[in-house]
Amino acid sequence: STPIQNTEFASVITIADRLARSANLKQVPTVVVSPPGVSGAFVTMGKPPNILMSRDLLESLSADEVEGVLAHEIAHLEARDIPVAMAGGIMRDLVAWNPLSHIALRRLLRDREYEADRRAAILTRKPLAVASSLLKVYELSRRSRRLTPRTAIPFTRRAGRVAPRVQQLIALADGS
Repeated sequence: STPIQNTEFASVITIADRLARSANLKQVPTVVVSPPGVSGAFVTMGKPPNILMSRDLLESLSADEVEGVLAHEIAHLEARDIPVAMAGGIMRDLVAWNPLSHIALRRLLRDREYEADRRAAILTRKPLAVASSLLKVYELSRRSRRLTPRTAIPFTRRAGRVAPRVQQLIALADGS
């Protein structure tokens, strides 16, 4: 991964800084371009945390859509979703014989994605841009999967997982 500095994507740093401050994060995440073959966007914990975004994503999205993706990932950091997901995974593994533990973890991860979408819409005040970015991320990940198995997107298994998230964002834009 390569940190974004004074590159063609330098405006991304400004957007991430503004969003991190709006979310009251203690540390502004470092935005890095993920290595070739990894498509999508995701966060990693650390000091400071990192937001990894693929080059194809950065080149495909409008400025508002990049803001939506960054806001979504910052929402994960704000909610401390990585430690929550890790703890859920450990709990699931401790009771691996219980199929309900697998269902509970899937539900937890799905709910965290919905909440990050909702929070991104609030941070940006642009729920339709967040929805549009979600659709583009999904489409890029589908194309990437055909070329390589390394895709860093949590919803790539089924197309049905994207539609309800987009519908939620459209409802937020409509005020319902």
